[in-house]
Amino acid sequence: MGAPDDVNLEVLSTLIAVFETGQFTAAAAELRISQPTVSKRIATLEHMMGVPLFTRHVAGDVVATHAGRQVYDAAVSICATWSDLMSTASRGLLTPTSFTLLLSHTASSTLLPGIVEGLQPEFPSMDFRVRTMNSDSIAQAIIGKQAQMGIVEKTIDTDSVDLTALREDRLTLAGCLDLEYARDTVWLVREPGSGVRYYTDLFLRISGLHPRATIELDSNEKICAVLAEGIGCSVISQDSVPPGVPTSGLGSEFVRHFYALTPKTGLNSTQKLLSRTIMGLLRR
Repeated sequence: MGAPDDVNLEVLSTLIAVFETGQFTAAAAELRISQPTVSKRIATLEHMMGVPLFTRHVAGDVVATHAGRQVYDAAVSICATWSDLMSTASRGLLTPTSFTLLLSHTASSTLLPGIVEGLQPEFPSMDFRVRTMNSDSIAQAIIGKQAQMGIVEKTIDTDSVDLTALREDRLTLAGCLDLEYARDTVWLVREPGSGVRYYTDLFLRISGLHPRATIELDSNEKICAVLAEGIGCSVISQDSVPPGVPTSGLGSEFVRHFYALTPKTGLNSTQKLLSRTIMGLLRR
C-alpha cells in the first residue's frame, strides 16, 4: 500500500481531470503534464483503494467505475474546500481574484456593457479579463479550464461543463426585405463554429436560397459595418442591427438563448459568486 502522503491535491486534481475529460491524454493536456505522469497518479490511487477506478477502452477512452465515481465526488469536495480556503486567505492579503470571461461576438457587442456596469463595485478586488471568440472555441476553453466562464448562443453537447440558459436573443434578416433580393445580393456570413453561422446556414436551407456570392467575416462588428454602408444582407442578432438598415423578421426557429458555460470543477468561492452575479445581471 502507498504511504498517506502519496495522495495530495495534484493527484486528486488529476483524477478529476481524467473523470471529466474521459481520457488520460486529454487530462494530461488540460493539466499541462505528461501522459505517463497522469497514469502514475491514477495507478497510485488505484493501488491505495485496492480497486480499479477507471475502465479502459479502445482509442484511449476511460469510464469511471463505481469506486471511481465515489473517489471523484470526494476529490471535488476536498479540492473545492482547499480552493475556497486559499481564496479567503488571498482576500485577506488583498490579492485580486483572477476571472476570465469569454464572450461570443454577439454577446460581446450586446451584453458586455451591462456586465461591466453591473460588476463595477467588484473591480477593485478583481483581475478581470474579457476575451471574444466563437462559440466552439469558448466551449473548448471552458472544458480545458482556461477561463472561469463563457457566454455563447447555442447549446454545447458535452457533459464536461455546466450549461445555464440566460436571456433570449432574437435573430433577424438584415439588409433586405424579400427573398428575391436576398438571392441576388452578396451574403455576409460568419466563420464555421460561430453561433450565428449555424442559424445562417439553417435559414438558407429552409428558404432554399443559394446566394450569388458570400463574404466570410470573422466578427459581427465587420458584418454590421458593411451593412451600415448599404451593402449585402446577413442573419444577425436584432440587437446588433445598425440604425437605418432594413430588417425582416424570421420564424420562431430563430429565437435563441444566450447560455452561460462554467467548468464543473475548479472555481473557488469568489469565482463562483462572480459567475452567479453575471448570470443574475443577464437574466434581468
